[in-house]
Amino acid sequence: MPPYDEALSYVGLRLVQQQAREPYSGGLTVNVGNPGAAIIGNVLNGSAAEDAGLQPGDEILMIDGKKVTSKDWLSTLDRVKQGKRVTISFKRVRRTLQTTLVFSVADRFEYRIEEMKDATVGQKALRAAWLKGN
Repeated sequence: MPPYDEALSYVGLRLVQQQAREPYSGGLTVNVGNPGAAIIGNVLNGSAAEDAGLQPGDEILMIDGKKVTSKDWLSTLDRVKQGKRVTISFKRVRRTLQTTLVFSVADRFEYRIEEMKDATVGQKALRAAWLKGN
């Protein structure tokens, strides 16, 4: 990630990163077109889902022994604590398989820019000029 915080500090601002309020997905998205089956639509590179070997098109059948659908798979995953392991049963081209998903740190973040409380007069002047396009 570029050094945004360092760059913003010159004008009296800082970048704040927080864990997103969205549920933990493990790096998965599920297609919503099918009201029952939890068919994986996308797997993020470097995610827990990719590490577990899950692929787009796989149908998630059970998470930690609990049958899931496209409506409740995310809330089921979100109940698992960071650092825990869960077994995922899934179907891939007529075969039922199992894998272990290891929950890591949050996979989604929210960012915002805030004014620094201790910004100097010079930093504030630079910010004003920057925002005016000078």
